[in-house]
Amino acid sequence: MVYCRYFFFQPSVSLAGEGNWGGDIGYYCPPFTESVPENDFVTFTGGLCNYVLNGGSILTSGTKFGDGFIGVVGSSTQLNGHSLGVACNDGVCDSSQPNDNWHLENLQNGDNFFIAVYQSSDGITEFRDYFLGNSESPPSSNYGVFNMIWGIDETDGVVSLDSPIGATTTPTTSVTFNGTYFLAEQTADFPLNSVLIEITNETNGFSKEFFVLNVSVTATTTEQFATTTTLLTNNAYSWRARLVNNDVLDNPFVGAFTTYTESERFFVVSNPYLESAGVDFFDAGFAFNLATTTCSITNIAGCFQNALIFAFVPNKNVFDNFISLKEELQNKPPFGYIVLLTSALQNISATTTPAFALVSENNITDNIFTPLKNGLTWVLWLFFGIWLYKRVRNMNI
Repeated sequence: MVYCRYFFFQPSVSLAGEGNWGGDIGYYCPPFTESVPENDFVTFTGGLCNYVLNGGSILTSGTKFGDGFIGVVGSSTQLNGHSLGVACNDGVCDSSQPNDNWHLENLQNGDNFFIAVYQSSDGITEFRDYFLGNSESPPSSNYGVFNMIWGIDETDGVVSLDSPIGATTTPTTSVTFNGTYFLAEQTADFPLNSVLIEITNETNGFSKEFFVLNVSVTATTTEQFATTTTLLTNNAYSWRARLVNNDVLDNPFVGAFTTYTESERFFVVSNPYLESAGVDFFDAGFAFNLATTTCSITNIAGCFQNALIFAFVPNKNVFDNFISLKEELQNKPPFGYIVLLTSALQNISATTTPAFALVSENNITDNIFTPLKNGLTWVLWLFFGIWLYKRVRNMNI
């Protein structure tokens, strides 16, 4: 796709940082918090924008100006201009400036724009005339240009993986994979028509593949994709995506696909408390909804309830920190070995036909294991009650 917004006379055109300071400057606006790469595709939102001076060949005295232009050097229109202030006189600074509102300029995908930083004493008007295209040369070499391109790189493929990224869920919770893809007009014999998602279990090497798009794309488009699965067990996973032609994916000679994105990780972790005690401690409703009540001479029970909640129910921040700690420890020794072992045991399948069968009572679970489980549960609760009684008895109030 080609855009031709700036078609007047061009005495010089440059798409690489020029001037003696070309490699020593940077620039960024929200949502970025550090300089973007030069000559890269970017989109900025409103807010203060930063001109970055990194020393090097930049003069260590005198006022520096920073200007923004739409187009390329020698064929542009000026967006804004700023004195970067005394803090930038020594050539090293990160100067925030207002009103570089690129997002209000109706820039189209692929439009060029740039900022220029220069020594003001060498001639502000002369420098600006050169950047605009009104003169053939700058007044001096004490300047630098930083080029950028508005929008996204118009190359067919998955542009970004949006979620899950570093998230944690349980095996019974649906995991939805979201991302963004870009497609130009598809005119080939085997057009790209699907997003292929690959999910890999990092322990067992198990992978799944999902097709989440199967349409005929006839025009340039940037779209979101999403698909949901619940067929995941406890483990750490990585996922990536690419565009393919679903009809000829297995044909290695056609090559109707794009490269995979970089992988992102997420985690699936079970809740053993719910399985053993029937209480979901990860459910905020279990503890955080235990509201305090009125404590008065006519409501002594309310006083005890408030005291117990204060003593034993953590606030939400503490609970969230505990969950974060659990997620960090589950993949580190020695706790990671336990997680891997339990995951491996849970992945044992009983669907195949056994080599031999043990003759046993049909209701052996009901008559033996269930009573044993219930008995052990009551013993554990009894020990907990004794521990709690001793703890409360020795409290000094």
